[in-house]
Amino acid sequence: MSDAPDIRLARAAAPEDGVVVLDLAGELDLAVSDRFRSLVDEAIAERPRLVVADIAGVSFMDSTMLRELLRAHRTLEEEGSRLVVAAVQPPVQRLLELTGTDELFTLASDRDEGLTA
Repeated sequence: MSDAPDIRLARAAAPEDGVVVLDLAGELDLAVSDRFRSLVDEAIAERPRLVVADIAGVSFMDSTMLRELLRAHRTLEEEGSRLVVAAVQPPVQRLLELTGTDELFTLASDRDEGLTA
């Protein structure tokens, strides 16, 4: 899959210090995994207490991106931080269920719930 124009990997405004919100959209696959890793690494460098990955706009995620989410989860946990994955859409939910990772991640129904999780 290609890095199409509808891909969004960005930081969104956070409601307070110590919180990072990642706004993700489009078909997330190998083509964007390096960009995602850089975005996560920048967030981790700030030593936040919470990172919310809002994936409301994600229509597809491959195993490469799942691996990057798992890496982010592990690294944040090692740093004493938390990762919450918010607004999981059905195709991504299926990937998480098939791989058993839905039990590993803290999932929230939307960004607001993720911020209070």
